[in-house]
Amino acid sequence: MRMASASLRDIAEHESITIDEVETIIARMSGGVSPHFRERHMQMSLEQLEKVKRANYAAMLKGTYDASVIYLRAIEMSCRLLGLFPPPQTDASLEKLRPKVTSTDEMRAVLDELMGKTDRTIDGQAERKDEGSADA
Repeated sequence: MRMASASLRDIAEHESITIDEVETIIARMSGGVSPHFRERHMQMSLEQLEKVKRANYAAMLKGTYDASVIYLRAIEMSCRLLGLFPPPQTDASLEKLRPKVTSTDEMRAVLDELMGKTDRTIDGQAERKDEGSADA
């Protein structure tokens, strides 16, 4: 049924099973991607990208915008296939670097401020005015 473009819901209803069970069965039937297949696919993709780069190289050197974009995209895709780009940083990975402030820490900071235990020094230079001057 899946080959006939039936949706997962249609298959589940037809077989009287849940959608999760359909997904599990499809995953089991398709198996994983073998290392040999992955390597062969990468080689074929890199060859195709080289053909795209060669076809657009001369036009790119002449300054054609579309050829330049296609050429640069082919380079980018080649680099991604070869794993030359680092994985993207997400906010979640950056959160690990930040110190965690708990609610207890927040409460302590508020209490310290109320009790006058926090440093309220202002950076910079203070200017002293004379009390008896005409400016006052």
